[in-house]
Amino acid sequence: MSLSLSQGLRQSLSLSQNLAQRIDFGKLISMPENIFDAVAEAISSDPEKIEDLLGKNGPVTFNKRSATVQSLYDSLFATKQNNSANVEGLIIEPNLSDLADLVQNEALRIIPDVTYIGVKGGKPQIYYSEALTGRVALTQIQIDSAKFPKTAKMMGQLHRFNAWKTESLMKAYLCLGEAQREYFEDFNITELHLYNRDKLADEMNLEESTISRLLGNRYVRAINIKNEDKVIRAKDLFVTADDLLRFQALPSINEVLKMEWESGEALSDNNMADLVPNVVRRTIAKYRLEAGIPGINERNKIYRSGTLNHPYQISCEL
Repeated sequence: MSLSLSQGLRQSLSLSQNLAQRIDFGKLISMPENIFDAVAEAISSDPEKIEDLLGKNGPVTFNKRSATVQSLYDSLFATKQNNSANVEGLIIEPNLSDLADLVQNEALRIIPDVTYIGVKGGKPQIYYSEALTGRVALTQIQIDSAKFPKTAKMMGQLHRFNAWKTESLMKAYLCLGEAQREYFEDFNITELHLYNRDKLADEMNLEESTISRLLGNRYVRAINIKNEDKVIRAKDLFVTADDLLRFQALPSINEVLKMEWESGEALSDNNMADLVPNVVRRTIAKYRLEAGIPGINERNKIYRSGTLNHPYQISCEL
């Protein structure tokens, strides 16, 4: 998939009916790899121009630690085990806003980071994409620090940041694959387990906000034991207690919707709740409205008209 970046490198991407992601050039955690590499290539192709550009706009600036970003390098910054405050010297996200024009016309490619292949009764096989593991652009770039000190400093920070990001993503995908191993067998949403961002953050010794930003714009590919293939937002593999309730209820709700379609007589939300275990009327109404299914009166009109050739259903897919 290719999309042009808008002015300022901010754009909402409609990837499918219900999928969207936000690209913010100043937030490297969320930046797609090909844009990241385009910046590196632009810097290496003409370091003199970059040095001049950085000089005209003042010193290279960096975003220091904030309440929403946990340490990238444990040895340089406070961690959950080391609560020393105000440790200086760590650059978390180089501010590249001065270089936005360098990649103004770069196409944005969405490539799944990892492929999970379901295994009956076991952990899924995990294969990382070359987009995640095969990138060498930053490691091959050598900038003369004597001639271009600001450019060399920026490249050094980009290289260290990229190494942390790649390592963190690979570890996160291992944890997610283990947590949701049963789901990858046959894509049955009732097999998903309670596993939220806080849990992963604890396992990786990071903050929940860092996990959210790290995986917020990422995608994974999954192949189940029936060889069915799909692309999933990585963040959809995080499951809350409310999600579990929904996943358990949807198959029963869909059975009720099929039953009423076959009978030609719509049921009220109250009557549907009586037929679905552990679900109250307002929950039925919420799921129905989210799925765009009309109320009882409108459904009865449609059933009597004979124009609906299949029952209403609420998606049971991630």
